[in-house]
Amino acid sequence: MARLLPLRGDLEPEARELAEFLREAFERLGIHVRDYAKATNWSPGTLSKFLSGDRIPRQDFIDRLLADAYPQHSSEEAEAARRRGRDLRSQALRVRNSREAEVDRLEQALSDAKHEILLAEERERALSEALLTKRSESNRLQKSYQEVESYQSASQRTRLQLESSQRQLERITKERERAQKDIDRLVKELHSEREHRKVVEKRRDELEVALSAANVQLVKSGASVVEPESYKPNGQLLLRLGEHRTRWGGWLNIAVLTGIICVWPLYLGSVYRILPKHPGFTQLTTILSLIIPGLFALRVRNIRNFESRDFVRNIVQVAIFIAVLFLVGFLI
Repeated sequence: MARLLPLRGDLEPEARELAEFLREAFERLGIHVRDYAKATNWSPGTLSKFLSGDRIPRQDFIDRLLADAYPQHSSEEAEAARRRGRDLRSQALRVRNSREAEVDRLEQALSDAKHEILLAEERERALSEALLTKRSESNRLQKSYQEVESYQSASQRTRLQLESSQRQLERITKERERAQKDIDRLVKELHSEREHRKVVEKRRDELEVALSAANVQLVKSGASVVEPESYKPNGQLLLRLGEHRTRWGGWLNIAVLTGIICVWPLYLGSVYRILPKHPGFTQLTTILSLIIPGLFALRVRNIRNFESRDFVRNIVQVAIFIAVLFLVGFLI
């Protein structure tokens, strides 16, 4: 395992404390940064910045690292470690970036609200099942009461039989009253639980709106709104497009940008095909014009992976992409 570089001397105390906390957990893994980055789908550059204190990680990264580093921890110890990591991260965020701290606060509040909604739904489900059971019991008692009452009203019953049926009626009546009280209580609790869930759902919706607005401000300030723990096609594409829309000034500009990157090389390829065969100024100008979509493609790629240090590989990949489009346009 390669040793981590020493922390910078000018790190804020809060960021240094968080970085030392993360380093202590990471060093227990005994693996290289690149190997752990591959296992968790983070870029090595981003992971290095997390461990050096240059960047404040997301809470899900901290939770994952602690779970990997301390698999033998009990649930109480694991929860204490997560709280410690959350506290250190919040302190570092407040010092490092107020916008990011606000986003973090909203994310945590939104997560708490969603968890509370889940608990409320579980309580509603339990109350509904209990209410159904009590109503079934009440219906059964009602049927028993009617049977005993019918039996008691029949003719030629002995006094002993009548007394027994009367006692049975009294017992069933008490059980019915008790069951009805339980039903009334469960109905009230269920209604209260549903109202509580509606309030929490309204708070969740308000937090989602606030979080969306805070993320827009965060992106405009130059940070990245999405840094997934693992790649998930559903949802991540929309989040990426939302981030690009904010950076490039709207969907129209995104469409224009896509046209420049993807359509312009195709057009240049078709133009180059109809030019004279011998090399000349026009052919050279056409080839050099491919630099324009290439620069835009590099810019977009840097936004998506702006932490990547493999700049040469990015250039090669973009060049191949543009060349393939140019060739397709030439052959069409």
